[in-house]
Formats: sequence, structure tokens, C-alpha cells
Amino acid sequence: MNESQLSTQIRDNFEKFISHYVWSTNDKSSSTYFNRISNRYSEMFSRRRKLLRSNIKKELLDEGNARAAENVTEIDNWVNDREEKKMFMLKNFKIGYLEEMLNSSTKSVAWEVVSTLVSETQPGTLSILEKKMGEEYDN
Repeated sequence: MNESQLSTQIRDNFEKFISHYVWSTNDKSSSTYFNRISNRYSEMFSRRRKLLRSNIKKELLDEGNARAAENVTEIDNWVNDREEKKMFMLKNFKIGYLEEMLNSSTKSVAWEVVSTLVSETQPGTLSILEKKMGEEYDN
């Protein structure tokens, strides 16, 4: 599916998601939606890894294990392990289930960003894209 086939609603939702104030990296609006969303995914991934590292280090310090908390390689191994487990679980998620989970997010800024791609009352942008891409694949 190329960008010219996207509805105005989907393009507007992508634009709201990509240009939300929560992002720290600049957006290159001259790039394709795929590239722009990939950049946002990379930022989310990087932020998540940083948060995981910080949380693991805090847990280790709380347990009195200062030596392990300073071992960057060990912390990175734990982060990688958690990420692998998460990806294993997410691999079988369906878009509708993912949208439902995102709808129930309790953080207001997270919901504000995600709400551009999901809807509480109708299929969200992700479901619409999945359906259109499935139709294209079938034809």
C-alpha cells in the first residue's frame, strides 16, 4: 500500500501522532509516513530501553547490590532478556487486542499520543490499515 492510497482520516491521524509535542526528536515532514513513523518507533524503543535500564539499576540498588548496578553489561543483558520476553508475547497479538490495551492506558500523555491511532467507539487507524492491507494481499 502506498501513501496516496491512505484516506485523509488516516493521514491526519498519522500526522497528529508523528507531530505530537511529546517527541524529543525533530520530524522530517518531507519523509514518507513509513520513515516518519519508523523514527517515532525508534525513539519509543530507545526511551523504553533507557527506562528499563534505570528501573533495573534502581531495583539492584534497593536490594543492596551496588556492584551489579554498576555493571553496564549485566544490566544490558537483563534489558535484552526482558525485551525478548516482551517481543515473544507481543508476536501473537492481534491489532484489535492491541487497540483495546492501548485504550485502557492510564497515563494521560501516553493516551493523548496513542488516541490518534486508536478509537474507543470504532475501528482505529491501525485496524483500518490492517484490513486494507489484508484486502490488498488477498487480491
